[in-house]
Amino acid sequence: MESNWDKLTIEELQKVCDGLIKEAKIKVEVARDLKNECFSKVKMYFAGPWFDEKSKLLMDTVIDIVDILGDYCAYDVYFPMLHKFDTPYEAFKADVRNMCDADISLVFISQKDIGTAFELGYMYNDMINPKNIGFLTYDETCFDKKTNIMLAYAGDFSLAFKDIVEFLTGNYKVAAAPGFSNDWENME
Repeated sequence: MESNWDKLTIEELQKVCDGLIKEAKIKVEVARDLKNECFSKVKMYFAGPWFDEKSKLLMDTVIDIVDILGDYCAYDVYFPMLHKFDTPYEAFKADVRNMCDADISLVFISQKDIGTAFELGYMYNDMINPKNIGFLTYDETCFDKKTNIMLAYAGDFSLAFKDIVEFLTGNYKVAAAPGFSNDWENME
């Protein structure tokens, strides 16, 4: 079964992204008027692919929203795609260090890729500082198609892209990660 992400055009996604950017700008204006700054930010590692046009647009939009929110964002977010290093090994070490330092991680899973799968597995198994792992999906239909068992049971909560602004401002009550039946019908 196809999810809405699979059927989504770049033009449709652009409209959604533009709406979320507008929402973030409104939130900042309201927060400024209320003098409602976030002084203690939670460290977040944001994992996800950015190697195809739709995923990159989604990732760029989340980055833009965090930038727009600035002091009004509840999280100090590390985005691996924003950091450039001289060697791939330096990038790997910096990403691992930031995964270990994070208090929470948000993992975009509507588009699967091997790097994101590694990050999710690493954060799930971090015995020194276990992570509160959230799944970011385009919408709830992401869970309608077959899901890998290693992904299905690794998240603590899930959130749809339409709710990202509310989440980043700390005004969103997250939902538990979707329950998967403990049978093989929808698993891979």
